[in-house]
Amino acid sequence: MQGRITVAGEDVLRALVARAPVAMGVNDLDGRFLLVNRACADFFGRSEDELLAMRWQELTWDGGLEEEVELVSDMMSGAIDSYRLTKPFRSAQGTVRWGDLSVSCVRDDDGACELIIGQIIDVTEAEESRRTLASTLSSMLDPHVLFDVVRDDHGEVVDEIYREVNDAAVAYLGRSREHLIGRHASEVISPQGAAEVAAWLGRTLAAGRLDLDDEGMAGSVLGPGQRYEIRAVPVGDSVSFTWRNITARMTEVDQVAQNERQYRLLAENISDVIVRSGIESRIEYVSPSVGSLGWSTDELIGRAMAELLHPDDLGAVSVAMGEALSTGKDEGRVEARFATKSGGWRWMSIHGRVVRDADGQILGGIDSLRDIQSEHDARAALTDQNDVLRGVIDSLIDPWILLRAVRDDDGHIVDFVYVDANDAACLHNGIDRSDLVGAPLLHVVPEHGPSGIFDRYVRVVETGEPLVEDEVPFTHPVTGHVGWYDNRAVKVADGISLTWRDVTDRYLTRRSLEQQAEQDLLTGVANRRQLERRLAQLATGNRRTGELVAVLYLDLDNFKDINDSLGHAAGDGVLTTVAARIRRALRDSDMVARLGGDEFVVILDGVNSRQDAFATGEKVATAIRRPVRVGEADVTPRASIGVAVVDPDQEPAGALGAADLAMYEAKRQGRDRVVMAQER
Repeated sequence: MQGRITVAGEDVLRALVARAPVAMGVNDLDGRFLLVNRACADFFGRSEDELLAMRWQELTWDGGLEEEVELVSDMMSGAIDSYRLTKPFRSAQGTVRWGDLSVSCVRDDDGACELIIGQIIDVTEAEESRRTLASTLSSMLDPHVLFDVVRDDHGEVVDEIYREVNDAAVAYLGRSREHLIGRHASEVISPQGAAEVAAWLGRTLAAGRLDLDDEGMAGSVLGPGQRYEIRAVPVGDSVSFTWRNITARMTEVDQVAQNERQYRLLAENISDVIVRSGIESRIEYVSPSVGSLGWSTDELIGRAMAELLHPDDLGAVSVAMGEALSTGKDEGRVEARFATKSGGWRWMSIHGRVVRDADGQILGGIDSLRDIQSEHDARAALTDQNDVLRGVIDSLIDPWILLRAVRDDDGHIVDFVYVDANDAACLHNGIDRSDLVGAPLLHVVPEHGPSGIFDRYVRVVETGEPLVEDEVPFTHPVTGHVGWYDNRAVKVADGISLTWRDVTDRYLTRRSLEQQAEQDLLTGVANRRQLERRLAQLATGNRRTGELVAVLYLDLDNFKDINDSLGHAAGDGVLTTVAARIRRALRDSDMVARLGGDEFVVILDGVNSRQDAFATGEKVATAIRRPVRVGEADVTPRASIGVAVVDPDQEPAGALGAADLAMYEAKRQGRDRVVMAQER
């Protein structure tokens, strides 16, 4: 019998598999499918004939194959009777399907394994929802915490417990996730800070939402005087809480069975409970698997099925069977609670079938009961998890969207569609959520194509590597606003979870500070720091081929007399005017820098000869010596200028020293003149 199905038991086994309430398959010891039901074909997205030509190993993602092969080996050797695990399967479309898999052996009288039976509950939705929540939390730029509230005897919120935290919150609080989860806030931040958070949580639960754009917090982990933007929404009696520290800115997620041996062998080797009842609905046979509910088979023989079903579910069971009889199918399916021996109840999926004699008279019925308590709990948990995810999304300050990939016939990603979006993302795009969800990305934001952003999204899906990029320039397609953005994206199933933040103010402020750091505050020309950077660039060969670099060193003559006679304000005015005149006398590619006091340096990047450099020095001297009106008096500034040309083997800084010496020679010769440094 090994590796095949006997003729005697084939009809029974086929009926058993076909009427299973979930995906079910029978495999030989090499893994080849011998029988599959419609639910199994639907789960894998393949026809039954396609599956019968395959082995179960071909449908398993490679990462978990080795572990499961060991489990099958242990089961076949008798080390274990069965196993159960949640695992990813490969569908016909190449996508992942998550299943709750239960596997057992059909053994012969000697205990040897003859066939392998597998049953799968589809938990893809729950698994993807869990991963979406985790990915969304991970991709958030702002700290987020899901708090369980602690109330006093009067119902007032007095403290809170960390139920979940994202990476940003872990970093902000300076504690590990293991240290935070399950701890009271008063143990982590401070009693004062915990009390302030408790007040916010109380307001959130009372009002249904909390939006604070500038809220002070004396008990912050960063010390008193901190200011925050806060978004919070209730999730049951918990609160989804997101914050952003804005202090700097303010200061600057059926079995059917018969009496043959094959039927009993199958019934006794699967986890479902098989019950056969007589015409009075009293139990005549029950499979040993009823032991999972605490009962022995002898304790149930002779009892009526109605005694074992929850009173509140009897009506639903009666309606389901009535509908089955009225349609002539003689079978039906319903979910109901079944009594355990300990006095509790477990949710079971009941697939019932009427048994008739040759004349069509009802002889009784056969029921297949499958324990779906975990599935029922998973559905409830999924609902809770979706509520949590919605709360997280609604509390985000930054825009957030969930995108699903759109692929062509060759499997290449050609677009994305919006699956979900928060209010901030809808506002940013100027589109209502009802219009945004389901819309193609490249239709809403066609600029993502030529800008390269779309290609970076595709790379996240194909490689699984997160997208982390800061200060990316982008022009808003609706408002035309040119801004800079921080972007974060992580892969979720066959798509991405994406958040972004407009950091234009931060970018422009930093650029302004960088410019100020290299400008002379009085005259607006370059300062010593920018001059040194330019000389370093020239030293690395950053000059046009065939042209020379020249340095002019300028010092105003008798400038101290202007300060002494007319005052420092007048002197500053003269310096500003002189700097502007020097600038106008030069080309755009040249640089003028003030070293301090009345000293200036000019870099001529690209002159043909020493004579050209000297001529430029004369041009600058002439521009400087025009009169300047200071109050009621006219002042004529003059300058001594030294000129040096950078030799091919000379460092530019050396030419600066040579120009300085030439400037002093101009002073010695009587001032108000240009002197060329001697050739080396």
